[in-house]
Amino acid sequence: SLLFQQDDPYENQKDSMSKDEKLGLASEHAKKALQLYDDNETGPSRISKHFLPRILSLTASCYVRAGSAVTAEGLFQSSLSQAKSLDTLSLMDQVQLHIWYADLCDEWEKREGDAEQCREKANKLIERLPPRWSNTSSKNLNGLWFFTMGDFESILQYKELTE
Repeated sequence: SLLFQQDDPYENQKDSMSKDEKLGLASEHAKKALQLYDDNETGPSRISKHFLPRILSLTASCYVRAGSAVTAEGLFQSSLSQAKSLDTLSLMDQVQLHIWYADLCDEWEKREGDAEQCREKANKLIERLPPRWSNTSSKNLNGLWFFTMGDFESILQYKELTE
């Protein structure tokens, strides 16, 4: 159970941080994540495109925590438009994306319908997960990678050979 604990390294500081400081921190993390994506574009672009929805949704979650809901919504929508992969980890990321987006919609007036639609989409994605994964929250995997980039390259090469 310790494996799945999510410690927030800024937990002790966040109460003392201003909204601008939180937004600055979210922006800093977004910049780093997107820079990693851009750097990888010159290499195996299929891999970087595979991770773009995850990068965007995690960045959006930073903006939610920083109190910048409009920016977060735009990033969530961009992530949804990029989410095409149907492998198990990507589906779990998409489930979490829909849940986070629903939580954001819950915070706004007259967005209950949008929140409900996001939750329905999340539930439909959960139904597509393999049985042993369907009761696992993708929150448990945030920041935890089971494979190196080399492993992902091998997986993609294997998929190309078997398709």
